[in-house]
Amino acid sequence: YYHMEARYKRGQSVSVHSLDVIVLACSKIGDEARAAETPQSYRSLGTQVRTTSYNCLLLAAAGKRKVSFHRTVFEAMIKEGIQPNSSTFKLLIRQSVLNENIVEAIEFLEMVPTFGARTEVEFIFPILERAGRAGDLDTVFRMCKYALDSDVGIDSVVLGHVIKNLRE
Repeated sequence: YYHMEARYKRGQSVSVHSLDVIVLACSKIGDEARAAETPQSYRSLGTQVRTTSYNCLLLAAAGKRKVSFHRTVFEAMIKEGIQPNSSTFKLLIRQSVLNENIVEAIEFLEMVPTFGARTEVEFIFPILERAGRAGDLDTVFRMCKYALDSDVGIDSVVLGHVIKNLRE
């Protein structure tokens, strides 16, 4: 980041892609504080935060020890007027499932159409799988109905896997 800041002060260009790589690198090494600070400085370096910037930041939320960070990042994204995309929702839903918060995962799933994104099987599958492992038949049925209502096909292999988990 400091290298990018020095480039900007010298009048050289700083690309949003370079800053996104810094956010992603900080996320990958577990430096959430630095990852969260970097998007705040995009404008001061002559660039604009974009959806991919926030998706990189959401990677900092990956892991059970960072339970609410992904929600905070999502809310900041919306506050900034940045439109979430399919990748955003995949990250949010998977993080919620990882944290064993199925209610939140379903909330994110139900937000998908609100932001103009198309519901994909990759959004539903982690919830279905977790519900199957937990023996939560109501959620399995709810997600199957949601998939049908959203015109998302769930193949027989996926359903067979969920049924196998429910039996165990």
